[in-house]
Amino acid sequence: HASDCGKTTTGENKSAGSCEAGFGGDAIESCVACVQGKYKSTTSNTDCTECDAHALDCGKTTTGENKSAGNCTAGFGGDANTNACSPCVKGKYKIKVGNTDCTECDIWSSDCGMGIDGSNLSAGSCKAGYSGDAFLGTCQLCSAGKYKISNGNWGCSSCDAFASNCGQNTISGKTSA
Repeated sequence: HASDCGKTTTGENKSAGSCEAGFGGDAIESCVACVQGKYKSTTSNTDCTECDAHALDCGKTTTGENKSAGNCTAGFGGDANTNACSPCVKGKYKIKVGNTDCTECDIWSSDCGMGIDGSNLSAGSCKAGYSGDAFLGTCQLCSAGKYKISNGNWGCSSCDAFASNCGQNTISGKTSA
């Protein structure tokens, strides 16, 4: 599995070539398929690289197909190609697999970045007194004459015409829950 073995620009065939992607080692000695948990994405005479512990689809075979570092799992931002998948910090989340950074939580969301298992997989939901969708970053204060008594990604309800202090924060007098 050496590329360019015996090929030179002068025809003298003095090169053993380089180990192909998915194979580690030195073409002079032997190119060996990357074992499970390792990968190599370039053609070179180098060893296979250890997969990031939080990378999905990295190093799953032993047949020379381990050419990709994979992608950081949900709840982890960064780039698996540089072994840099890191958990999203408080105030950030990531719900999809990919080599991207974590997303900032909407300032008016609750439980953002707190999945059931403590991982940062969720955008949360808009706090009580705020309508919209935390995933879209659209949480907004309920307008005058409207209210919302619990957290959720839905709109505010209209106050009954005969309700007093509806849509008023009883402490500040501002519209909110």
